[in-house]
Amino acid sequence: MKKPFNVLATALVAGTVFSSSIPSAFAEESQDDIVPEIPVYSDPIEEDKTDTGVGLSSFTDANGTIYQDAVRFLELNAIAKGLNETTFGVNEPIKRVDVAMILGTFTEINAMYPNAPKAGFRDLPTRAVKTVSTLKYRGIINGKSNTYFGAGLNITRGEAALMLYNAFKDDFYPSEGMKLPFTDVQTRYEEAIRTLYGAGIIKGTAGKFGTDNNITRGQLALMIYRIDKYHLWLREEEKSGFVAFGDSNTEGLYYEKQFPEYLDEQWTDQVAAVYGGGLEESEYNAGITGDQTEEGLARFKEEVLDVKPEYVTIMFGINDALLYKGQPQISKEEFRNNLVYMLYQLRLRGIKPVLMTNTPVIESIYYDLQLDNGYNIKPMYADKGGLRNWIDSYNDIIREVAIKNAVKLVDVNKLLTEKAGGSTDATLLKSELIETKTGIHMTPKANDIVAEAVKDALSKATY
Repeated sequence: MKKPFNVLATALVAGTVFSSSIPSAFAEESQDDIVPEIPVYSDPIEEDKTDTGVGLSSFTDANGTIYQDAVRFLELNAIAKGLNETTFGVNEPIKRVDVAMILGTFTEINAMYPNAPKAGFRDLPTRAVKTVSTLKYRGIINGKSNTYFGAGLNITRGEAALMLYNAFKDDFYPSEGMKLPFTDVQTRYEEAIRTLYGAGIIKGTAGKFGTDNNITRGQLALMIYRIDKYHLWLREEEKSGFVAFGDSNTEGLYYEKQFPEYLDEQWTDQVAAVYGGGLEESEYNAGITGDQTEEGLARFKEEVLDVKPEYVTIMFGINDALLYKGQPQISKEEFRNNLVYMLYQLRLRGIKPVLMTNTPVIESIYYDLQLDNGYNIKPMYADKGGLRNWIDSYNDIIREVAIKNAVKLVDVNKLLTEKAGGSTDATLLKSELIETKTGIHMTPKANDIVAEAVKDALSKATY
């Protein structure tokens, strides 16, 4: 059986995962959640068929039940262990720490976030410190307090739904307006349960979800198994066309004033003429001037993923790298994480990605432009080797991510530098590859070069 997210196992070792940019605000698990154990419904809070015996699990208590395939899936992919060699414990409650470990293993989150900071929970077993810390760092789980995770507490169905929702909400289509058939869902669980219910991940019985009841190990296995099947369905959806995702060198808004005669011949237009799949310019050009990756991620699902293209190019970095009060707008670690999150979501859907580095910069022009606006930024970049070298250090991250994730790369910076014969201001000015108003944008001449390189990369791109 194919390992979940196997497409990421060898590739997304550098990455990011889940939620639109993984916002830091997420559904809180309050102190009120520490309640006495409530008995689980006597009837299983799921509906399904009984398996006929194909693909038996080594856990005898799962075989012949609605949980058989799900437990076998977790077993074969080393996602979860049983209570002993023959018993999975399908009807037994499961502790919060064990849910976190299953979720972390299923998503391979530690490989994707190797540098996540350690959480401050003091009640974690050693085996869970890394995984729980990484899940907390990405806003997927929270504790009962800043120092108490509640590792040994049984988890309720509502709490489990929140964790799954925080982890996978960007994978699912919106379910606003859908009426829940459950009468026992409190407000703070409503969005999570509605989304998971709409995606077919969770079910209930007798008009109730059983929000405050302990979830069983079998029920959790079934939910994880359904998420994997949902991911398979996403990959099999029909895809068509090409979307360019990025900042001003993708949007090309500056063409309106500087190169109006080439307005419809930008690199995105040239690529779309071959790979556009009938998409309109408003669909295939998803660039926004001034955007860095954090802002891009806020619109990534709607403007890229939901378009269901076959190909996507990603070109960010200049705005991420630009300093504000001495600090980059987006740190190198977050920049790297944001790029890999994009790759994760694209590959999850079977969309073929291509990464692009940023243009070389004519420093003197950009420095003078900012000085005219009242900002003397040149000294800010002195210890970074200048603006050009600093931005190229972000390009190095793009190159690294492309290599580690086996993604096609259009190295715009290297390509234009080689065409210019060097990267000094004088050489770049003479080449006429970088426009002279801001010193950071491609001219039509450069656009033609990049368009050909992108078309070649897309012809070889895979997911």
